[in-house]
Amino acid sequence: MRYIFICLLASLGSMVVGLDAIAQTAPSDARGEEPTGKVRFFGEVPYACEFSNGSSDSDTVDGVLVPEGSGPIYTRLSSEAPGGRSAEVDLLCNGTSDLSVGEPVQIRGPSVDADTEAFVTTTPSIGTTTASGSPIEIPPGRVIALTVDMIAEARDTARGFPPENYGYEVMLTASPR
Repeated sequence: MRYIFICLLASLGSMVVGLDAIAQTAPSDARGEEPTGKVRFFGEVPYACEFSNGSSDSDTVDGVLVPEGSGPIYTRLSSEAPGGRSAEVDLLCNGTSDLSVGEPVQIRGPSVDADTEAFVTTTPSIGTTTASGSPIEIPPGRVIALTVDMIAEARDTARGFPPENYGYEVMLTASPR
């Protein structure tokens, strides 16, 4: 009897293994849980801002400085004086940004010891800043119109600005918040 019992167990073991193999190759419409798998994708969207002036592909926009003063001595150059013109540029960022403005740097004309200041105002009105002021928080996904003005005042008011063409450059910087 012992022999028969062992053979019977061996036969049942083979049968279980055989049924397990059949179950693994059963068609997908058989009842039970269907196998699943996951596929993942990853990507990074970089922080980006774009300055545009709407009229060219250049990232430089020109304003116009007009001399001010009494008589033939001009002690001040200003974009806000009659005949002057602000520089206007649009800013669009994909993330919240801080807009700051740099000090004007003279790039043309004879060197004149002068106090300079640039300032930016925004439309819609979300802030005004200067080089010495706090940055303006720029919201993401909105085109913000920037109006940039500047003044230069000669420290030597007796001499002022000698006759010549003058130019200044103001750097605007949008940084991720």
